[in-house]
Amino acid sequence: MDYLLRYRALLKPSDVLYLAIRSIMYLIIALGLFLLIKEMFYRELSFENLVKNTTIRVLELVILYEIFRAVLSIFEYQRVKLTFLVDACISFMIRELIIVIYSGKLNPELSLSLGAVLLVLALLRIVVVRFSPEVKHEV
Repeated sequence: MDYLLRYRALLKPSDVLYLAIRSIMYLIIALGLFLLIKEMFYRELSFENLVKNTTIRVLELVILYEIFRAVLSIFEYQRVKLTFLVDACISFMIRELIIVIYSGKLNPELSLSLGAVLLVLALLRIVVVRFSPEVKHEV
């Protein structure tokens, strides 16, 4: 929000777009939470299916939030922050892993491949944070 405070005079088209995207983000997340709560209370599911569906839906909302953060970072920092994109990828891979575990189709090859992708993404996240242009490291 300090992005908008720097330019108090008139809103530029980019500021209007920023506010529109941010408003849409909040609307989509609120709608997702509403549908999640509605599904929890009004669908008659077994406890196992309820936990499975709730977990998957919450992780989908987390992924959407990470993607919106990446888009909004373009306006705030005038560049794409790779940290947000890597976080979205990690969230997506964890979601896929949970879906595979709940479906009961987890085999050694799949678990090794998902683990390898998560390891690479975690290492990439460390590298992105370590060599971020915003952070000055003393040697």
